[in-house]
Amino acid sequence: MTQQSLAEVPEYNDKSLRDFGDSIAPVLLISSNDKLLNVGMKTFGSHYKVMAIGRLNSFNYSSLDMPLKAIVLDDTVSQNDTIKILHALGNNAYNKNLPIIGLTSAINSDLAAILGDWDNAEIISRPFSRKKLVNGLSSLLNKKVRDRWTKIDAVNKMAMEGCFTLFNSIPDTIANGGNVIFSDIKENTNPIIESIQMGVSRELLDSLVGFDGYTFSHCLKLSVLLTKFGDNIGIKGDDLKILAAGGIVHDLGKLEIPFDVLNKPGKLDAEEWAIMKSHVTKTSHILRTRSDVPEDIMVIAEKHHEKLDGTGYPNGLKGIQINDLARIAAIIDIFSALTDDRPYKNAMSIEKTFKIMRSMTGHIDQHFLSLFIESTLDNMSVEMH
Repeated sequence: MTQQSLAEVPEYNDKSLRDFGDSIAPVLLISSNDKLLNVGMKTFGSHYKVMAIGRLNSFNYSSLDMPLKAIVLDDTVSQNDTIKILHALGNNAYNKNLPIIGLTSAINSDLAAILGDWDNAEIISRPFSRKKLVNGLSSLLNKKVRDRWTKIDAVNKMAMEGCFTLFNSIPDTIANGGNVIFSDIKENTNPIIESIQMGVSRELLDSLVGFDGYTFSHCLKLSVLLTKFGDNIGIKGDDLKILAAGGIVHDLGKLEIPFDVLNKPGKLDAEEWAIMKSHVTKTSHILRTRSDVPEDIMVIAEKHHEKLDGTGYPNGLKGIQINDLARIAAIIDIFSALTDDRPYKNAMSIEKTFKIMRSMTGHIDQHFLSLFIESTLDNMSVEMH
């Protein structure tokens, strides 16, 4: 359930690498610096499945023919070993264009020179921050997706890049004891609202296809859908910005949930489910102790998993204890989750999603669901049967 500790990964061979996990490809951290490996495990552990290698003396390089997501290595790895790694990667179909992050003390180091010939590499020089590491890897993994952003409508490009930068800065802000400033979040809602009012928000949602980073994709998708629904029912001005901002930050606590729980292909056990549900209280803690966000945003963040019959979480609220804003957020969160691809399920069609949601009479507000269905069908031109 949790990431492997360094005590469990002192030395690897091809069998341990192949047996490491399931169908989710890992990020491979390679360094003889235990401190750096610990930082890497903590930094990437909530975003990716991670495997650390501290010794290469008995490592079988042919084992690198398994699918990997990326490699992060530093300048404690010898030139000879680095060349062997690149040669092994280049000789297999899975990994010949694998993203590689090189961590070095100097931008003109030997490691930088060696990686200069690799098509999909980035050099990050010391000092390393969590933001620098996460942004570097995320940018490499999403290079093709972000290249598509350069060709979309200017307002959508501004929305994507602004939210991407904001979202990747938040873990570093939290780790350093800083505040999540509402004015920064609010500023990034302007292009989302403009996109919706210009009628080009479908392109904004389509731009998320293939993006590597579920929490970001889900939060932006919910922000767009929540804001679009608000605009359709006549919400204006700052109230619309509240919806957009609420969507962006509603699941920040998932950044602190272990990757193996958040992305488990099978059913969560009782302990894992408790950890998963804790993302709501983690989000609440982040926003209430380290930000100046309005109370309506807190409603979205804290109550979007509550159900009308009291079976939701985290507080088991029911009936009139759940206001209209929380009811709407719950509906759109469920819609977004059901129509997303996840490791444990394929995306559902809109038709099937609405059929399931219509059966949830004890859980979600059917009046607002009907309005949302009508709004969604009008905008997406989907015919229900």
